Order: sequence, then C-alpha cells, then structure tokens
Amino acid sequence: LLIQSINNGNVNQMRDLLDASPELLNAPLDKANGMSALQLAIKIQNPKLVDELLNRPGVNVNYKNSQGASALRVAVSHNNVHAVR
Repeated sequence: LLIQSINNGNVNQMRDLLDASPELLNAPLDKANGMSALQLAIKIQNPKLVDELLNRPGVNVNYKNSQGASALRVAVSHNNVHAVR
C-alpha cells in the first residue's frame, strides 16, 4: 500500500501509512531492488513526496538499496535536481 501511495503521488495516504507504521520509513519496499520510500519518491520525481519524507524524523538518507545506492545516488541517476538540492 505504501508503494501504491508513493507511485500515485498521494502525500496524505503516504503520511497516514507512515504515521501508523513508522518502521516502514527506512525499510526496503520490495525484494527486487530494496528501495526505501525516499528512494522511490526520488525515482518517480515527486518533490512533494520527497520533501515530506526528508522532513520526517528518523529518515535515513544514507540507506542503501540492494544495488548499494543511497538516496543521493538514486537522485543523480534519475536526474532529479530537486532531490539533489
């Protein structure tokens, strides 16, 4: 459900899900690539989601997915200038 809310750009639903289950903030969202919520929001280039996630207490910007990429590396590889700033 968290993946869906991020892919749909639904900030309110994402916020509600993370409020109810804060452990999902830095957890891998799927087994295929192990991206965190922040990395997925960066990948789909949704600045509202990225800002919301970056402002959440405890967000791990250094979390590495299964390819060893951090949020910054995901941002650079997807040309997401907003997230790099």
